[in-house]
Amino acid sequence: MNAIDLLRQYIETHPYGLSDGTIEQLEYSWGAYTRHTGVSDLRALTTQNVNVWIDHLCKTKAPDTARTQRGNILAVWWYAYREGIVDEPPLRARKVRPISRDPIAWTPEEVQRLLYVADHLQKFWRKCNWSQSLWTGSLFRAAFDSALRLSDLLELRYADIQPVLRIRQHKTRRHVLVGLRNDTIEKIRQCVENHGHEVCWPLWGSLPSFYAHVRKVVRMSGVRKGTFRYFRRAAVTHVECAQPGAGTLLAGHSQRTVTEQFYIDKSQVRTVILPPR
Repeated sequence: MNAIDLLRQYIETHPYGLSDGTIEQLEYSWGAYTRHTGVSDLRALTTQNVNVWIDHLCKTKAPDTARTQRGNILAVWWYAYREGIVDEPPLRARKVRPISRDPIAWTPEEVQRLLYVADHLQKFWRKCNWSQSLWTGSLFRAAFDSALRLSDLLELRYADIQPVLRIRQHKTRRHVLVGLRNDTIEKIRQCVENHGHEVCWPLWGSLPSFYAHVRKVVRMSGVRKGTFRYFRRAAVTHVECAQPGAGTLLAGHSQRTVTEQFYIDKSQVRTVILPPR
């Protein structure tokens, strides 16, 4: 059996099934690994080969990328060992050092500034003549109110919009309860009336074009640099400030550590205490 056949068998026999994105990541990692080792059969799955690869990842890739690609290779290796395809288990594979994280989120004042700038955009999308201010302002508000990921927001239909939504998250397949303010719902109504589609925010261009638009609004607002996902961080952080522990519920995380490592801006939650003198 060669490396490609092993990967295909792992994907086809996975007990839960794998998403297209996960399959793509596995294929990319496996291809990069076999190219680096120069071995395209099962001899690639040895402690020596894998450790050389992990050392290479740690030197050339971002920590998260190294951790992900290592995990992809080890998942296939464990499968091959459990199925009796290879004799050596991946027990001595090199580990990646834990990553120290310090998430940064926009402050409430920065969020308000972003909403103000979005509401005062004057242009229309060239290809469809939709209002940039209605589309952007309503999406920004919904992102901050709900802390939903972009993929979940872009699937929302206007018929489903109400003050409390029960959403099944695309990434985790977990359900989460989120809310929308009345002014957010009104902005969404105006946006839908403007473009006339069933979904609340049909894309007017490619995703790279959308990300470029967000960067432009961020620059215009004068707030700190950040991507669209900063709305999710800001929402989780601000909820955490009001009620410790609630940020995890809002984000829909199954583990508190995920919220703390990736979403909570500790500089906004914690107050600095000076020692007495």
